[in-house]
Amino acid sequence: MFIKIVKHFDQKYLFLSLVLIFVISRIIGLGSDISNSDALRWHKRSQDFTVAIRYGKFAETYQKYHPGVTLMLVGGSAKELFERLNPGQTHMTPQNYANYHGLAKSIHVMVLTGLFVLVLYLVTKLHDSKTALIFGILFAFETYVIAINRWFHLTSMEVLFAFAAYLSVLLWAKLKQDKYLMLSAVSIGLAALTKVSSVIILPLIFYIILKNKPKKMAVYLLAAGGTFFILFPAMWVTPGLVLAKITGAISTAVSSDERIYMIWDGIKPVFYSIMVAAKLTPAALVLVLIGIYKLAQKSVRNSSVKSQLVAYGFPLVFTYILLSFSAQKIDRYVLALFPYLFMLVALGVEKCNTKILSIVFTIYIAQATLLYCQYFPVVSEYTSPVVGGPAGLHKLSLYDNSGEYFAQAAQYINSICPKCTVYVPNNTDAFSPYFLGRVTQEYGADVKYEVKSIDMERSAFTQDECNMTVKLFGQSNFKPVGVFSCATTVTD
Repeated sequence: MFIKIVKHFDQKYLFLSLVLIFVISRIIGLGSDISNSDALRWHKRSQDFTVAIRYGKFAETYQKYHPGVTLMLVGGSAKELFERLNPGQTHMTPQNYANYHGLAKSIHVMVLTGLFVLVLYLVTKLHDSKTALIFGILFAFETYVIAINRWFHLTSMEVLFAFAAYLSVLLWAKLKQDKYLMLSAVSIGLAALTKVSSVIILPLIFYIILKNKPKKMAVYLLAAGGTFFILFPAMWVTPGLVLAKITGAISTAVSSDERIYMIWDGIKPVFYSIMVAAKLTPAALVLVLIGIYKLAQKSVRNSSVKSQLVAYGFPLVFTYILLSFSAQKIDRYVLALFPYLFMLVALGVEKCNTKILSIVFTIYIAQATLLYCQYFPVVSEYTSPVVGGPAGLHKLSLYDNSGEYFAQAAQYINSICPKCTVYVPNNTDAFSPYFLGRVTQEYGADVKYEVKSIDMERSAFTQDECNMTVKLFGQSNFKPVGVFSCATTVTD
């Protein structure tokens, strides 16, 4: 069915439809859905970043080691736009937060859309439109990709900027056109401005440049470094200090992270393998296995196919090894592997029988849509039924709550007691922006409700002064967030 539809439509309309699906699935319901754990901090950094630029305090544009410049530009733009659209109103109040947060995330989605279009263009030029279409379907529909794209966070931009940089240098090597080398340099510069860990792809980019035209290395470094320097005002005034802070933080992240002690020793080496199984949809996981098998099979007889397997398989393995050796074990980091997996699928199955592809992608789109609807609006709660859903990850002590359902808990308490004092000991920043009353991280006599959550650190709701269940939030078989009354009776 799907391939039959493809045959009867002009390619440009197919790609336009894919881009529209990409946008709609990511932009609908933004703002009141979730304020991921880091979102509030990035909003505040965005505001400070904007103020620093406005008053020429360029050293203060350094806010965090990541350094998150691209996201702060998005957040700062959203603040300016919100205030122009709503004169006299403050963007960070509980009354306005959902609208401002939704606006910031919408601008973020538009940036991602531009990157998605760029990647589709690069894949088409590198291979063909059919490969680009298959890749695009996987990236546009995959539930966890959508979920992280809906956050106000660094990960999505970091992944797409770095992947665009890698594709661009491959295209430069193929066509020998320097504009693609410059595109790669600017893209990796923007990736580093988003999160400096994205430069893990640089050794492979350098290898491609040195293999094809070593003299271009200096130009590439100048363009990439120039992008990083020009768009980051702190580099204009205190470059040594900024770079020292960034490199120091990277070293710490690689060698130590508190959550590493919460994961079983036997799971640590295969953490990201589990996350691939947990965060891909079941049909996508099957497609990955089939795609890699088909590509490996064809590579035995065809040297060009072998080159494709190496071109996308090597960065996949390289990234996986670096992630696995890092002390940080965070589920969303698995997103860095997905573009390479999807390319292996696209290249592996694009020559398959048309009828089989039609059935497979009809099933894939149907199941991806159903899973999206099942978890909407808190799409980042998605965990594959292959591992038993969120409850399965919880049994492995790998369930990590990144702010899921705290917005819903705040909105619920707003509806029954908007002026209450609420005790939120964990993930406070995911709750407080939405709540109209008082939020505290310490229990007191005036506390009426407590919002509890389950996480790696907490295998069950804690037993304390507030134990009467008022409302639980989550999927039918696993509700990791709850509102509990601290009174002797519950009136709701």
